[in-house]
Amino acid sequence: MKSNRLILLASIVSATLLSSCANKFSAAQRAALSTVAIATTEVDAKAYKEPYGGDEAARDNAAHSGDNAGALGVLIASAVANGIAGTQNSMFVKKSASYFSAVQHNTPGNLNVMVRDGLKRSMKNDRFFGSRVRDNSVNIVTSTVTSYNLMRVSKNDSELLFSPRVNVDFALKDAAGKKLFSMSCQGVGGGPAPISEYANDPAKSKAGYNEAANNAVDAFMTQLGQKTAE
Repeated sequence: MKSNRLILLASIVSATLLSSCANKFSAAQRAALSTVAIATTEVDAKAYKEPYGGDEAARDNAAHSGDNAGALGVLIASAVANGIAGTQNSMFVKKSASYFSAVQHNTPGNLNVMVRDGLKRSMKNDRFFGSRVRDNSVNIVTSTVTSYNLMRVSKNDSELLFSPRVNVDFALKDAAGKKLFSMSCQGVGGGPAPISEYANDPAKSKAGYNEAANNAVDAFMTQLGQKTAE
């Protein structure tokens, strides 16, 4: 269970940085960030996805197994890994699709609030931005939930176990609307549980998604903190 615990505690970050994390903001940029506002979080209209029962960690590891065999090896390894994960998911869907409607019904409809509240709380506690947060500012932090669903994180002897995940695109924009820093973060939260628990327990789903949203925010703030460090 140790590896599963690490999955749940870690915010998985895929960087799409327009300015490198390694490069700190200049003195002029820091001075221009005298205030900052936090925009309302958006949720993509097609963000919700059905639970996915493929072993994505094993898929990704298998795909990388072809790294030493050149580009063709990577393509072959990736194709095989994706095929296996797809087959696993198809088997899961056939067995558990009857839960999907209830799972979606129990999925919180206020992820935008969860993300924004977490972002606002973190920004106010941040060493650099804490005293700079305002209701209105020419500098804005935006966030968009691009996808969210239950992901397979482990399995026991008889069934697959899932946790909520939330993918969010974050950006810090200056007065001209230029992105000073942006990245996509994936947060995973909540203890692993069978799909049936999420279908029967709205409170579990809510708690898990709230943790996942906060983990995504934490990942963003960690990287942003490197940009504002003196």
